[in-house]
Amino acid sequence: MTTETLQSLSQSDQAHFVSVLGGIFEHSPWVAEIAWHARPFATIDALHAAMVDAVHTADAEAQLALICAHPELAGKEAAAGSLTQDSQTEQASAGINRCTSEELGRMRALNKTYRDKFGFPFVMAVKHRTRHEILAALAERVANDREQEFNACLTEIGKIGRLRLDGLLGSSAIGRNVGVHLSAQRIWDRCEALARCSETQGALTRVFLSKEQQAVNVLMTAWMQEAGMAVHLDAIGNIVGRYEGESPGLPCLMLGSHLDTVRDAGKYDGMLGVIAAIDCVHSLNASGIRLPIAVEVVGFADEEGVRFAATLLGSRAIAGTFDATVLDKLDRSGTSMRDALRQFGLDPAAIPQAARRRDEIAAYVELHIEQGPVLEAEGLAVGVVTAINGASRFMVEIHGIAGHAGTVPMNLRKDALVAGAE
Repeated sequence: MTTETLQSLSQSDQAHFVSVLGGIFEHSPWVAEIAWHARPFATIDALHAAMVDAVHTADAEAQLALICAHPELAGKEAAAGSLTQDSQTEQASAGINRCTSEELGRMRALNKTYRDKFGFPFVMAVKHRTRHEILAALAERVANDREQEFNACLTEIGKIGRLRLDGLLGSSAIGRNVGVHLSAQRIWDRCEALARCSETQGALTRVFLSKEQQAVNVLMTAWMQEAGMAVHLDAIGNIVGRYEGESPGLPCLMLGSHLDTVRDAGKYDGMLGVIAAIDCVHSLNASGIRLPIAVEVVGFADEEGVRFAATLLGSRAIAGTFDATVLDKLDRSGTSMRDALRQFGLDPAAIPQAARRRDEIAAYVELHIEQGPVLEAEGLAVGVVTAINGASRFMVEIHGIAGHAGTVPMNLRKDALVAGAE
């Protein structure tokens, strides 16, 4: 274990920083060079988020080079003994070096098919996975299109980076800083990290099924897994983490909020509810506590409806009220929601499978910022919602007759604007 700490790295010059972290992202020290500018780092989360952000904001050529820097699983580098120490350890931990001749032949054949189709190697975070799981994932992913696989590789690279950081600095580094309790600093850092996943500089905009959402999912997956949850992406793109109760399969307390934003959004709208929920599970897991119910944390892929002018898509899918006609709605570029889902690696036809039965969910609780002045004015830290305003939207067309501004009195006017104002 290195004697380096987050504090020493935060205080180091760029050359030393890169010498320690340059191999976290395979043969790509430029990631550490960029992340250095985001110092200081209070937690491993913050450091990992800065490195993921460096990859996310890089151009496609640099991202492709990063993907291509990764060795094929059981490929020629492994046979020649030229893997990096990290890659060698990771492949060995998954048992790839113990493949049978049949498994080895299948993996190499799939690798060739994959590379011939996409032009880059199959990348997967194999640590803590079995070779059977890896072979199944490779066989499944080779059927994707290139854009899906490009994004999938970047997601897996983010996971690999997190595992390597934990191995280098110690996955207990966060625990040493905050113990087993909820951490306001960790929640703050994670909200800041998500705020950097934006399509605009100097403001926060993150819409449904965007590359920014893909970057958020990388971070959320790592944080949920670290908190002890099993993680999956459902058919509409909601990211779901589950922390089992005293026995598997119990009904769950569902916690969460949305991860998409309006244009020029606030940093805590939606995101705070997901991040705080993860921290609650982190505390349970660190304390070795299992509840008489399971806990699920959901990051809804869409609430705001900015991209397709259709709102609450994530929660509607879970509630079983998703309207399939919205799949034909188009965004500004003319892309349909149906095609955008496919490009994101999701199957629109599987959306009904995201619906949950009533007996699967014991309760739903959402922490959300007030977005108003009442709590502050009353000097209160928290309020409990007892009712919520509903919204109805109408397209109204008013016909009228224009009149001269100076000569037509109000009682004789038929201006459309006057009727609208009334």
